[in-house]
Amino acid sequence: MENPIVTLDSYHRYWREKGKRRWELPGVSFLLEQKFQKNPWFTKGSAHRGSMVHRACTLDDQGVLDESTVAPEIQGYLDAWRQFKADKCVTIDQVEFICYDLTLGYAGTADRLIHWNTNPHPCVVDIKSGSKTETHWLQCAAYVRGIPEEIALSWRQVDGLIVYVKPNGKYTLDYYSGARLTEAIRYWEVIPREYAHRNDAKLDWGNA
Repeated sequence: MENPIVTLDSYHRYWREKGKRRWELPGVSFLLEQKFQKNPWFTKGSAHRGSMVHRACTLDDQGVLDESTVAPEIQGYLDAWRQFKADKCVTIDQVEFICYDLTLGYAGTADRLIHWNTNPHPCVVDIKSGSKTETHWLQCAAYVRGIPEEIALSWRQVDGLIVYVKPNGKYTLDYYSGARLTEAIRYWEVIPREYAHRNDAKLDWGNA
C-alpha cells in the first residue's frame, strides 16, 4: 500500500499527498481555534515572542545558532531551554517534525522528540514561552496522537511533555503519561471529529 505523505507549505497549511492527488488537512491550532472560538494560546504581543523563542531554541538544537543574533529579551527563554536539557540529560531525536492522523483528519508540527534521564519512553515536547492555558494539554495530546509510524509504531509508545520556559532562565514542566495522557488524547479526539461532522460536505477525504 502506498504511504500517504503530509507536507507543510510556506503559509503553514498542511497537505496530504497520495499519488497525483493533494488535499488540505486542518492543523491542530486551527482546530483548537474553531473549537474555542479564539486563538487558543497567544495573547497580544506573545506571537512574535513565541516565534523568536522557538527559532532560537531550534537553531541552538541544530548547532547553528549565532549567539549575537539572540535579542536580550529572548536570552532568558533560551537559557531556560538549555537548563532543562542539561538538568534532564536530554537527547534530541527530532526537531520540529510533522504529526498527523489520517483517520481523524488533522496534522500539526511538534517541537521536539526527546529522550530524557527520568523517563524510559521517548517524549513529544511542546515548548511554551507564555503562561499556561486551558488548551495546551490538548495541543500536546494532538501531537502525541499523531506521531508518525516511522517514528513510533503507536502513540502508546511515547509520552507528552510541555516545557514552559521563562524570561528569568527558569522552566516548569507539565508531563503526560499513562492514564493522564490517555485522558488528554480522548478529549482531543472529539475535536477533529466534531469539525469533520460540521464540515463533511466541504471536505475532500481523498477516499482515505
